[in-house]
Amino acid sequence: MDAKADSTSEESMRLLNDPTVTLRCGDASFMVHRNLVCQASPFFKSAFTGDGEYVETSTQSMDLSGTEVTVDAVNRFVEWLYTRCYALSSTSTPQETQERYMELARLFIFAEEYIVVDLKNDIVDKLFDIKAKCVDPPRLPLVRYVYENTPMGSPFRQLLVAYYSWHIDMEWYGREAISTQLYKNPEFTTDLAVSLGKRLDGKHKSLFDGKPSDLYAVKNTESGQKEAEK
Repeated sequence: MDAKADSTSEESMRLLNDPTVTLRCGDASFMVHRNLVCQASPFFKSAFTGDGEYVETSTQSMDLSGTEVTVDAVNRFVEWLYTRCYALSSTSTPQETQERYMELARLFIFAEEYIVVDLKNDIVDKLFDIKAKCVDPPRLPLVRYVYENTPMGSPFRQLLVAYYSWHIDMEWYGREAISTQLYKNPEFTTDLAVSLGKRLDGKHKSLFDGKPSDLYAVKNTESGQKEAEK
């Protein structure tokens, strides 16, 4: 048996002996191996393996309802947890492209909420991949959704701003309907104005001209842990 097969076999045996925990979202329940989910997130590690401070430590179950997390996002997270990939809509049509943006936005919001750093970085890679295909940009309702559900400085926000400030014709901004939509999202509009200024001064480049890793979040297992629901 080769080294790769040995490694796969050992991983399978480890999972067989690993206890499971339950993630609930709405009417859906997902059973996952505790070590996997705890390795992926310091938040889940704190909740499921703590010193009894959290109710999840004894119940080994967590309700994710009541947040902006969706069942589809949790399902993709579980898929990623075991395979490091997940299914998304294609980019064959403009509508499918917008669906993919929304799927990534919801998944990113989940990863942001529960401190799943590697998943956040994977989504950054996916956004660069979509941009490289020269497909339609994310539409403004999605931009507003992301801004309403992510913190200041979020890589997803930064890439939305880069897309609109560097990769859309300037004439687009002269449309009355666009001005109305931008007025409804003042935080995005402020970020956009700053980025457009950098574009016009000719001394800066789009984030998409750099590397995805420039926007990667860094793991920190000692800080940033959220307090679990008791």
